[in-house]
Amino acid sequence: MEGDVTIDRLFLPSSQLGGDCLDFYWLDEQHLVLYILDVSGHGLAAALPSISIHNLLRTQARFNQQYATSHGRRQSDSFLKRPADVLNYLNSLFQMKDQNNQYFTIWYGVFDKDSRQLRYASAGHPPALLRSMAEGGNIEWCALKAPGMPIGLFEEVAYEERTVSIGLSSQLFLYTDGLYEIPKPDGEMWDNGGFQTLLEAHAESTESGLVSLVDQIRAHTSVESFPDDASIISIHFTPSPDAGSQG
Repeated sequence: MEGDVTIDRLFLPSSQLGGDCLDFYWLDEQHLVLYILDVSGHGLAAALPSISIHNLLRTQARFNQQYATSHGRRQSDSFLKRPADVLNYLNSLFQMKDQNNQYFTIWYGVFDKDSRQLRYASAGHPPALLRSMAEGGNIEWCALKAPGMPIGLFEEVAYEERTVSIGLSSQLFLYTDGLYEIPKPDGEMWDNGGFQTLLEAHAESTESGLVSLVDQIRAHTSVESFPDDASIISIHFTPSPDAGSQG
């Protein structure tokens, strides 16, 4: 995707079929939907729920109608703009007892282009990482966390929403744990902290593409192929013409 927001993505399935799923699209001229999810397990058993969730989130009119009918809302009031509501509804549809004991984690956000606010919620997924410019030209990194159990584990779960301002020339990374849950030659498991350190250094380098990042992960962990599905989205937020005072 290019324009007001520039997006790149990379998906590396561990087999021909995988349980990772990622997507991004403009819900309307103002709101951009971003999400990434990871279904438990591998192969066909993980791929089928992943495809179902993707199709459901893409059929916006049907999704909104179902939600409006069951929750007494106006159909025109798109609940896809409200991350916590989306996760609550997905949890009601995809209980693991009805999905062959499959559950999934997800990070779901909605960027408002006019207000430059990003609303997000998470269901047990690794936090998105936001890179932004602070006062004095220093680079700051922030982990966008929100409480919530994976989708499907428990019926009575209420997901919470968070909001963050997106400054000028900010960059956001969404990823799955397949990028860092990698056994190293010494027997130790590489972790999220190690991945974040590598990502921060990589983002400042001249070769900052996602393919280059994956090459660095392979070199750092000494693995040729990832043991699990691995996915990442890189989002560059282009400054809006009137955003100079919003920092």
